[in-house]
Amino acid sequence: MMSLAVGDSACAGTCRAVSLVLDGEASAADVLAVAAHLRRCDRCRRFASAVADLAFTLRAARLERPVRAGQLQMSGDGPPDAPRT
Repeated sequence: MMSLAVGDSACAGTCRAVSLVLDGEASAADVLAVAAHLRRCDRCRRFASAVADLAFTLRAARLERPVRAGQLQMSGDGPPDAPRT
């Protein structure tokens, strides 16, 4: 992502709050504060856009069924859950 200057507390706070806003977990006041900051700060706006794109990609991704170590096939004859012949 991008780094923020240590002394830039408004940007740091906004970047921390972006995830909460995207997840619907921010208060109404925080949503308004983030929106106001993003209107005037191009760097945070780019950061928020990148985070939103990543969140969209992750939410749209197909979930994979976890595979236990004992179920792994090392020979390459098919997916882990394929029946053995």
